[in-house]
Amino acid sequence: MIHDDPPTPGADRTPPGAPGAHTGPGVPEALAAADDHAAADDDADEAFMAILRAQTSPVGAMPTAVRRAARAAFAMRRDDTVFADLRDDSLGTTPVGLRDAGTLADAPRYVRFEGPGVAVSMEITLVDDDRDLVGRVAPARALAVEVRSPHGTSHHDVDPDGAFLARGVPRGPVSLLVHLPEAPPATTRWLTI
Repeated sequence: MIHDDPPTPGADRTPPGAPGAHTGPGVPEALAAADDHAAADDDADEAFMAILRAQTSPVGAMPTAVRRAARAAFAMRRDDTVFADLRDDSLGTTPVGLRDAGTLADAPRYVRFEGPGVAVSMEITLVDDDRDLVGRVAPARALAVEVRSPHGTSHHDVDPDGAFLARGVPRGPVSLLVHLPEAPPATTRWLTI
């Protein structure tokens, strides 16, 4: 019995470089262009790596204060924490119906962080050159909150309702470390206040 199966797509193609393979006009040029493109990518990658190795930036050196803050933040990292990511931030958000956002320059900033099993809502108020942080941890089971900054760490008790207060926090980057009973601590991402 003879079967007339339909031809398999691509079965009649000859592999490149095999006897009888298509070597018509344009094929060698296309292969050469692909090699040139790969070489250009390698050159660009190597140039970028050279900049990183030189520890310099095309826009100038990193300021000493920024480098110091980055090192302080890195030194405060903890591997046993879970992250609470920033979910809401009133900075840059103009309330509906307000004509002049400039009047909000001294208004409090409201932020909310959320992570596995924890949420932190916080009001940040400008007081002279420092900031006061009034926050609430939910659910209200946190034991304490640490406010971490390049200037140091301060410890604050959390009341039975989950509220905490940190006065006189220096301007700059901060992160909160929330101590929870019978659970790993939660840390917020760094936020500049």
